[in-house]
Amino acid sequence: MIYLDASALVTVVVERQHAQDLRRFLDAHATVKTYTNTIGFVETVRTCDQIGSFPNLMATLLRDHNELKVTDAVRDAAIRVPGALRSLDALHVASAEQLGSELTALVTYDGRMAETARKAGLPVAMPGAE
Repeated sequence: MIYLDASALVTVVVERQHAQDLRRFLDAHATVKTYTNTIGFVETVRTCDQIGSFPNLMATLLRDHNELKVTDAVRDAAIRVPGALRSLDALHVASAEQLGSELTALVTYDGRMAETARKAGLPVAMPGAE
């Protein structure tokens, strides 16, 4: 399973730097399901709406990626994520942790999140930025 945070999803949608590298990474793992949490969907749509017009983006995201709900367990785990992460980023790390040993990678382009996730023992990928 691959967990994509909002920075990764936005990278692909708006063709940011590293979009091609991220697509190649995802193509190389085409049989692996992708996930983000509810917050990741909201962050992605809101960010993309500030950049351009993406009228069916939520439907596309829901079609292409699986949604992890922010449960009590995720909420409680996010509270305990160490470091100086923003709250939403802590929720992404906690959501990825819920995938356990099946997590192939947490994909992010946020350096602090990547560092925190690695310290927590999670596999992290930043295709094109590593």
